[in-house]
Amino acid sequence: AALSEVLALDGMMVHLCPNYRWPYEPHLGIPLVPFYPILTKYLAPKLIRKNPRIWENLNFITAAKVKNLCSENNLKVRFVDGVMADFLERLEIDDVFRERQPYVLRSLLKYKTIFRVLSYVLRIVPATLATPMIFHVEKK
Repeated sequence: AALSEVLALDGMMVHLCPNYRWPYEPHLGIPLVPFYPILTKYLAPKLIRKNPRIWENLNFITAAKVKNLCSENNLKVRFVDGVMADFLERLEIDDVFRERQPYVLRSLLKYKTIFRVLSYVLRIVPATLATPMIFHVEKK
């Protein structure tokens, strides 16, 4: 609501954040309890102890929640397609990015055919199912 109030009529907000429809928390690098991620705190407390301040500030946003919030605040939202494929393909060209990723993801580069097929499949995943999600918000 606050962002809606400060957004100019011809302005646009661009957001990039995890889509917690996927049961994975990228800031901490931990799996989440599917469909009820807050339970992770009780079922795997050692995972949260890495950085409890991050955990305490997570809101577990999903594309569906973004759509609802935008609708409630008279905002138009557009999700960007191909984000997961772009991130996967970045493994090939960005050494720093590649080194920050889990070994299993980096190891895909060894298998060119699998890498290409996965890239293709991720390119056609609907943007509202992707993580991270990038979306643009404007006033209606």
